[in-house]
Amino acid sequence: MTGATMNDGALGPDGFPENLVERGDAPVVRAASPLWKYAFVALLLSAGIGALAAVLLPELRGPEAPAEPEEHRSRLRFDAGELELPAFPRPAPPEPEPLPVPAEPVVEEPALALPELPPPEPRVGFTPPPAPYVPPAPTAPSSPPPPTPEEIAWERRLSAPLAGSGGGSAGVDAAGAGQGTEPGRGGIDLSTTRTATAFARRLSDMTFLLPKGTYLPCILDTAIQSDQAGMVACTLPRDVYGADGTVVLLDRGSQVLGEYRTATLTYGKRRIFVVWDRVRTPEGVVVDIASPGTGPLGQAGMGGKIDNHYWQRVGIPVLMSAVSFGTESWAREQLTSDQAQWIEQTTNDSLSTVLAEFAKIKPTLHKHQGASINILVARDVDLAPVYRLSRR
Repeated sequence: MTGATMNDGALGPDGFPENLVERGDAPVVRAASPLWKYAFVALLLSAGIGALAAVLLPELRGPEAPAEPEEHRSRLRFDAGELELPAFPRPAPPEPEPLPVPAEPVVEEPALALPELPPPEPRVGFTPPPAPYVPPAPTAPSSPPPPTPEEIAWERRLSAPLAGSGGGSAGVDAAGAGQGTEPGRGGIDLSTTRTATAFARRLSDMTFLLPKGTYLPCILDTAIQSDQAGMVACTLPRDVYGADGTVVLLDRGSQVLGEYRTATLTYGKRRIFVVWDRVRTPEGVVVDIASPGTGPLGQAGMGGKIDNHYWQRVGIPVLMSAVSFGTESWAREQLTSDQAQWIEQTTNDSLSTVLAEFAKIKPTLHKHQGASINILVARDVDLAPVYRLSRR
């Protein structure tokens, strides 16, 4: 029976033996520990004690005495049999060379001053013979000194190609600036763009100065249609102050005049170029600014609604092509071959001329009156000659 042990004996009233003992209730009898377990524990304890002694014993000992220097012998060991290798002594260090003793300076004794003799008196009636003419010796042209080895090595290093370049070398001019390599030859192009030096300057008076880069908001007074180039005007909606923000230079309501060009508007472009010429204030002050116009957010040019003239450029040519095709079909059926060919040639020539004219139509930009734009001042504008401050 699973889960129980069966013993011999009488059966009980329930059909099971009376002395039935469950496995879980059976007493557990433990065998005595063998001797080898105690031996194993003793071995572990002795090994641990030995390891601790090996670690702690060098720490407990005092410092060891320095070992005596051994005689220098050769560390090589050869199987030489009965022969014994000689021991080579260590070479002695070289003796330092004696420092040179500076020679004592030689004091030159001053030379004896000889008395000056008076010039000889001229002899009366004696004329000395003229000295013979000796032509000057021709001077040889001065030749440059031969280059030193350092200069030769430096020139060779400059004329050599860079690492990784095949053939060709970068030239160097007299000032040491790289000129790059010639086109079509190997090497790296080391030429650079030479730029002019910019010098700083201080603005004398910023009270009446309208600095370069100032944005002037403006409201269009005239509508724009870019079929033809023309003039345009706008009005400043608020006062414009100077660079220091203390004096109003352009009063509110000042009128700005400019012009726009239609040649800048082609297919794919949606903005035209506008140049604002001058500003006229309500007080009668006129100043030329010659600055470009921008959009409300500073975009270059002036945008608007674009009319691409698709009907004129595409619809009318398609309609004319359909009429030409019908005419040619009728001529092939009703007329002779010569007459039909003449009509086809005439129709094709007329149609090609008309299509070429329609292809020249450019898109048109429409800008409504009252639109908001900006003007970007392109130069420093000084209004000091027309304004002056007065104490109130």
